Amino acid sequence: MEASDDDEAIQLSAHTLAALQEFYEEQRVKASQVFNDRSFGSVEEDWQLSQFWYSDETALCLAKEAVAAAGKGGRIACISAPSVYQKLKELNTEDLSVCILEYDRRFSVYGDEFVFY
Repeated sequence: MEASDDDEAIQLSAHTLAALQEFYEEQRVKASQVFNDRSFGSVEEDWQLSQFWYSDETALCLAKEAVAAAGKGGRIACISAPSVYQKLKELNTEDLSVCILEYDRRFSVYGDEFVFY
């Protein structure tokens, strides 16, 4: 092996480079999203944290059951269950108090409804 072999720059194939650029663009778009009262699905699962992420169907079912159990004027706390919290917010439950208790500070974008624990 010659010294010049070690000096060669490592290059990605055009296909791999395009996939990497697409990934970075998706990450940039996600990072620049503006959160508002109707933006609930922008925080994604982090496999390093102990959170309960459910399929859309299951999260919606759990959210509806929680609403029925809490009743009008009730209070619902989602503990490490962000997908259920997101479905509750999509249901437009203005006559309920809903909060999310999370260790993941990314959920602080939800304002006063986020409780760090």
